[in-house]
This record gives sequence, structure tokens and C-alpha cells, in this order.
Amino acid sequence: DGLWRLSPSSLYTYTECQSGFWVDNNYKKASILPLLLNQAMDSILKARYDKYRADGTFPPEAKELEQEGIKPFDNLDQLNDWRENIRSLEIVDEKAGYRLVGKIDDVLVEPAKSPGGDRGPRIRLLPADYKSSGNAPAEDKQKFSRDQLAAYGFMFSKHGHDVSDRAYLLHYFVKNKND
Repeated sequence: DGLWRLSPSSLYTYTECQSGFWVDNNYKKASILPLLLNQAMDSILKARYDKYRADGTFPPEAKELEQEGIKPFDNLDQLNDWRENIRSLEIVDEKAGYRLVGKIDDVLVEPAKSPGGDRGPRIRLLPADYKSSGNAPAEDKQKFSRDQLAAYGFMFSKHGHDVSDRAYLLHYFVKNKND
């Protein structure tokens, strides 16, 4: 349709190498082996957070989120749509020439600054992404996640949601490779 096809993760490619981004969008990408371990960990983490979500809480390793007034997003049907349907958060801007699509890992909520009135308390959405690796995240690799999470916040706001000015990277990594 003549539009650049963007995703929250492809924005990092653009900021790192505009030529590489152009090639990715104009030629069929070579097939790569899927990162099966990362996909498996995403599934495990989604199930783990959803198990605790049913009680309105977080897993023990993420309890500090509750101390900050953050809660899990409680509409699992809506969350699963955002997780599974690449077009549920789609934004098309023909004037700027892009289509932005993506699937999010998780959504957290915090109270909005102003009350919701008759609709009850208002909330602001906080995009969240799961990452897993053998090492703690390096500072230079965190830019990828910042771009990705900012894109999800942009997508939520374009769909009429109140969005927080922060987001969360929930990075699971091996602390002790010998144990």
C-alpha cells in the first residue's frame, strides 16, 4: 500500500541503521531461525504474570511494583487481544507514510492524576515487555527496549487510552551461571 510497515521493535533498526531498515522494508528478509528460547520464556512469563493477575497481584520478584502503586491490567480478554492480534493497536498515518503494528507482552496500570467521575477511578496504562537472557542487560542494549516501549505508549494513546510517562522492562536473566 506504499506505507512503511513499522513495529515497535523495527524502530530500533531504523535508529541504528537507516540503510538496513530500508533493505528490510524493500526486500524479502532472509529466513532466520526463531529465537525459540526467548519465545518459550515469553510464554512462561505471560502465564506466570497471568496466574498472579487473577489475584490482582504480581509474582514475588515483582512485588516492588505494588509499592509504587502499580497493579496488573485486569482485563485479560483485552490484554490477550493486544498480545495476539498484530492489528489491534494498529496506527495508519498515510500523510506521514507509515503503518505501525505490534503485539505487546503485558500492560500494567497506575491511578490517573485526575479522578474518573461517574466511570469510577481512571487508570493510566504502562506498557511492559519481557526480556530474558543469560546476562544482565547492558546499558547500550536498553535503547532497543526504550524505543519499543515508547512506541507501545504512542499506540495506546492514539487508541484513546490514558498512558503513563513510564513503562517497564521486565528482564529475567541468570545471576549465577554455576547455580
